Amino acid sequence: MKKNNQIGSSIIGFVLLLALQLSGSLQAQIDTQSPYSFYGIGSPQRNSLQNGSAMGGIFAGLRDSNTVNFLNPAAYTAIDVTQFVFGFENNAIHRTINNKLYKDVNTYINHIGLGVPIIKKKHFGWGLFMGFSPYSQVGYSFADTVIQYFGNDTVAVKAFYNGTGGINQVTLGNGFRLSKYISIGANTHFIFGNTDRNRSLIMPLNQGYLSSRVQEKVNVREFSLDVGIQAHHWFKTQRRIRPKEMPKDSIIPRQLWPFKTSRIYFNIGASYTLGRTINARYDQLGIQYLAGNTELGVDTFKIVPTSQGIIRLPHAITAGIHFTNAESWSLAADFNYAQWSDFRYFDQPVSLYHDTWGLSLGAEIDPPYRNKNLGKNQFFKNILYRAGVRYQNRYFRPDTNPVDEVGISFGLALPLAFGNKVYSETESRRILSYINLNLEGGFANSRNNGIINENFFRLNVGITIRDKWFIKRRFN
Repeated sequence: MKKNNQIGSSIIGFVLLLALQLSGSLQAQIDTQSPYSFYGIGSPQRNSLQNGSAMGGIFAGLRDSNTVNFLNPAAYTAIDVTQFVFGFENNAIHRTINNKLYKDVNTYINHIGLGVPIIKKKHFGWGLFMGFSPYSQVGYSFADTVIQYFGNDTVAVKAFYNGTGGINQVTLGNGFRLSKYISIGANTHFIFGNTDRNRSLIMPLNQGYLSSRVQEKVNVREFSLDVGIQAHHWFKTQRRIRPKEMPKDSIIPRQLWPFKTSRIYFNIGASYTLGRTINARYDQLGIQYLAGNTELGVDTFKIVPTSQGIIRLPHAITAGIHFTNAESWSLAADFNYAQWSDFRYFDQPVSLYHDTWGLSLGAEIDPPYRNKNLGKNQFFKNILYRAGVRYQNRYFRPDTNPVDEVGISFGLALPLAFGNKVYSETESRRILSYINLNLEGGFANSRNNGIINENFFRLNVGITIRDKWFIKRRFN
């Protein structure tokens, strides 16, 4: 046990160091996001689970000890051993706007966390999670040229728009199993971050005009909350199996074969994100300058002094169901709804935001020949295969036309390390750590010949390290 803990600690130390390096080196790449992050809080991040993202993005009913479900805190009671999770995501998006193709590539860390089983009793359980993840990102840069008339003068004015920054969240979550079959939980998030947006009008210097820039800064420091519930149980099924000792040429009819009894576990869950109004610091600075090879400032003035503004986050709910026999397959489905029509961002127009809903379906295959108790030299027999599909009616409609988004996903869970044997809610098996590889491709198109026409590809890579930690030794 001591050796396993040392190995696990070493791996976690390496991953944390890598995460810090990536967070610095990838910051510039985060600034190549969607041009639609010009609006509101930016582009909300999906924060997909390592297993659920390959299964159509499901999470509400997902109850699996192989990784931490930090999107429904009621699932923390399924944590059987201490787990460290770390993941990053790469997005490639192709957009067609006015018959021009734009390509955006973005790589970022999408979660770091630690899940710990505090209490595991027959009628009571307590699981704890601490983690970090991005909440939204702002990153755009585009330009336009317009003709303005000043008296008898015709002036070509160049407009530049760029924005950077984002909002992150630190999470402390607790899940409690109140009986053998009911679990509840809550995540408390501290959301924080800064966004910077600049709008520049470049006027021709040779005609004696001053150029101008408006710098908008927003600072967020607030708390948010989401809660979850899961009801879990099982039922028995029987099927006839061919006895191993039966000769291949046997003529014994199938109805005389012996029965094999197995359990089907099912879980119904829901997660609710509390919509609330938060305060944010907001200021606008205006700069007038002479444009040229080098900018020469002429005047700086406050357009809006530093003050408190209002951001209203939407209510959101996701409900789902998950079936598994814990030996060879899992099936799950989610339905989500968010009240984005209530979203407010200072005094921005509200007509851009609409209520959204979506549906996700997913499956996981655990090959039937797998032997979970053999431990070493069982790499290929312990690979998990995942697939899913999802539909989302997007909340953001820049031209008021509904936007349909469809994604198809595939994934593999590759065994990383084998540990000691442990008993969970569903089975007795060797502890496995995993590298999770998930790929999603899809499209988003406006109806009625709207302006959104996108193709996207997302690669999620996650590491789940699982082992028995924090156990008092009986012998030294």
